[in-house]
Amino acid sequence: TCTNYKSYYNTYIKDTIGKMQIAKIKKADCQRIINEMIQNGKKHSTMANLKSCLNIVFESAVDDDIIVKNPAKNLQLPQTESKKRTAIEGHQIDLFMGYVKNNERYSYSYPEFIALFNLGLRIGEMAALTWEDVDFKNNIITINKTVNRYRKKDYGFTMAAASPKSKTSIRSVVMNNVVRKTLMKLKMQSTVSDVRLPYVDDSGHVRGHISGFVFVNSLGNVWSEPCFRKLIGRIIEQ
Repeated sequence: TCTNYKSYYNTYIKDTIGKMQIAKIKKADCQRIINEMIQNGKKHSTMANLKSCLNIVFESAVDDDIIVKNPAKNLQLPQTESKKRTAIEGHQIDLFMGYVKNNERYSYSYPEFIALFNLGLRIGEMAALTWEDVDFKNNIITINKTVNRYRKKDYGFTMAAASPKSKTSIRSVVMNNVVRKTLMKLKMQSTVSDVRLPYVDDSGHVRGHISGFVFVNSLGNVWSEPCFRKLIGRIIEQ
């Protein structure tokens, strides 16, 4: 979240209203930013997040008696209907997993889907798993980090491991027999990956490096969420 806010500021605010005195910023100035985002084809969620960030900033300024009115209030976003999400059904999982397991092109990713479907992990949490997190003796997997994307211009790197989405996301998950067998087979078959990622705090400062990742893509690199989503899309299309 902190990283996203910084990215929003550097991308949309810094060189626009970021150069103005806060008391001189009008609603039209804020709306102009949104309008340009619409013209550039930005997603509704990105615009809504930016609006939320701006609203918080200006509300704080109102509370501190720096400005009288919040110029980001009631900004107009394009009307879009949100797609209703539905959970994948059992027979769809069987079809999907059967295809991945027996397909020469995609079978390498079968263990990743075993982990996602059986453990209920986010993609970033799956990507961040290291062998140190897997306790075969007690059948426990510890979830304590996630892989995030970063703007190289701001941080000097594009991917890093960080704390998970919230404090409640740190948890221990019991392995069932399917997960246990899959991971034991993967560990015996896999050569130790030498890929390393920075480990950063919530402000994006590097606090160390992490290696020994359980899952890597076909190029031997740690998965990023966009790449994995594209993989899912290709499999579904096939």
